[in-house]
Amino acid sequence: MKRTFLSCLFIIVWICSSLATFAQTDYWAAVRQDYFNRQDITDEVRDQIGMYNLKSAEQSRNMAQYLMFLYAYMPQSDLADYDFSFFEQQVNVALQARNTFSWGKAIPDDIFRHFVVVYRVNNENLDTARSYIFHQLKDGPHQKHEYVRCGIGGEPLVPRIC
Repeated sequence: MKRTFLSCLFIIVWICSSLATFAQTDYWAAVRQDYFNRQDITDEVRDQIGMYNLKSAEQSRNMAQYLMFLYAYMPQSDLADYDFSFFEQQVNVALQARNTFSWGKAIPDDIFRHFVVVYRVNNENLDTARSYIFHQLKDGPHQKHEYVRCGIGGEPLVPRIC
């Protein structure tokens, strides 16, 4: 009885993990299709993203995937007004943050893709603040677990980042 239960549990876990992997593969196939269907991306940009696909390191493949994601869905004005190096830097810093901070390994890929990789929300001005903030925080007090009390009384401890 115990062996049967464990066997069933193993099969259920295996099926669920296979479905999650299939869903991710299916999602990236849709992104790739949207990227290649977009007519306003220059051949130069496609070549530069393609260079990341040729490299064997996982970091390079991730870079290519996230750049394809950005280019597939970015507004036409961003595509026309900013060069490839700006978006490359944005993705690079997002990946550095994922590898540096403790939350990076725990955050699911869809959350990372839609809330960390994306370089702005709505109509914010584009800038390089992400890089500046990353470098300020990577060796900052939160890494040393310094905490301060906020507010009055027994409010929870929060990291000091100033």
